[in-house]
Amino acid sequence: MANDPNRPRRAYTRGSSYDIGSSKDPTGTTFDLPPFMSYDPSIAAEIRANQRGIQDINQDFRTQRKIDRQDYRQTKKDIGRSFKRGKQDLKFGARQARRGFAEGREDIRQTAQRGREDFRLQLADTFRKYGIQASNQAQASNQRGVGEGGSLAAGAAIREANMGRDVGKLELARQRQQEDIATALQRLSKDQREFKTEYGRSRTRLRQDTRRDTKLSKRDFRRTRRQARRENNRANREAYFSQLDLTTQAIYNARQTNPGSFNKYGQRTNGGGGGKKGKGRKKKNKPTAGFSK
Repeated sequence: MANDPNRPRRAYTRGSSYDIGSSKDPTGTTFDLPPFMSYDPSIAAEIRANQRGIQDINQDFRTQRKIDRQDYRQTKKDIGRSFKRGKQDLKFGARQARRGFAEGREDIRQTAQRGREDFRLQLADTFRKYGIQASNQAQASNQRGVGEGGSLAAGAAIREANMGRDVGKLELARQRQQEDIATALQRLSKDQREFKTEYGRSRTRLRQDTRRDTKLSKRDFRRTRRQARRENNRANREAYFSQLDLTTQAIYNARQTNPGSFNKYGQRTNGGGGGKKGKGRKKKNKPTAGFSK
């Protein structure tokens, strides 16, 4: 029989149909089902029902196997698609971040350049202002008839002091601006280094998550198929022994109904009408060559 339980690591049927005419026990002994109507018909009905049930179970097993394989392939495709999308998102975010860093660095350079230009203009305006002031004071002194006396020297000293303070303010503002620019560049470089580290970490995590999801989906698929095979083997085993029990029951019923017609394996015997020899029958002795009574 195709569904012999002695076959290792195989389901009892695995797609094969039961032979309703014979059964084998685990030792390999064959039991033939007696002819129909020689035993209780309900037993034959139970055998056929058992056969139909296990055929349905095996058909469902094969159908579910196809479905599980399709689901597993679809899961792998989804994992691959998610990996590609995640990789594209990381690349898009990296391009945006690099563009932002480049624009920020360009803004800082532009601010520094404008600061230098503004400092030169303000410094030139300061010198021109105090130069004009010195010229006006000299003209006013000449008009009043004052020579190069103490008033001109005092005015010049005051102008120098005021100009020194204004120039000092401009230089201090310029120094602070340079410090701010240097700090901004340092922070921008730090952010760029941190982004590179985070970008590499995100790519590593994406690959790790993809490998983990692939491994888990494969493990779940194998576990599901292993459980399905286990349940299918159990169902086939129960159907196998049910058919064997029903066959032996049919043989027993046929032997009870028709004494002497069948042996314990369900095979027809040569004689009939009883299990013992008839009293009226005489045993015929075959003549032996060379001997006589």
